[in-house]
Amino acid sequence: MTHYDVNVGTGNGDVGMAFYGTTDGVTPPENISGIEEAADITSAGYSTMGEVASDGVTIANTGSRQTIRNWAGAARRTTYTDPGYEIAIPMITSTPDTLKAIFGTAAVKGEAGVFTESATTAHGNVTTLHLDGKTTSGEQAFMLLAKDGDDQFIILVPDGYAVCESDITFAPGSEIRWPGTIVTGQGGLTIIKDDGQTTSSTIGG
Repeated sequence: MTHYDVNVGTGNGDVGMAFYGTTDGVTPPENISGIEEAADITSAGYSTMGEVASDGVTIANTGSRQTIRNWAGAARRTTYTDPGYEIAIPMITSTPDTLKAIFGTAAVKGEAGVFTESATTAHGNVTTLHLDGKTTSGEQAFMLLAKDGDDQFIILVPDGYAVCESDITFAPGSEIRWPGTIVTGQGGLTIIKDDGQTTSSTIGG
């Protein structure tokens, strides 16, 4: 079994990379135990978002910081305003779940978000994405999975929402990217590392 102290951030290509669900309808994992295939995650209430681009995901601290100094200029306290994080997650799949995770679900066709229609004899399965430039996905739970040898990382956002504020490009020979950004809510985010070294295994690497 291979464990590393210095890790590379590769998406989990075996189980899946990105998942989403309702904030009150998912059971977030505490470690990697029991997660061996996508079905283990969907049974916990998550839906598969799809595949992340080779850029991977990027976590940025978006909070503002202010340092309070005394008369002599010495720092005495640091305060934070609008604390939070944003996770850039460029998606390269164009499934209904990919789009719903980023743009939200439309109740009726023509509303902002994603509206789906099943195939008929006249047309295939249709996904309609209506953008109004201001609507977010709404509050959702997100989970991202990375894997490096036996080391696995779980990134959990219990109550975030997604926005898409970057360019969406349709170009010959290039994949269509949906540049989603997950904005964390009051629950923040949690990163879990499970090194995969059970009590019956030997740590190496």
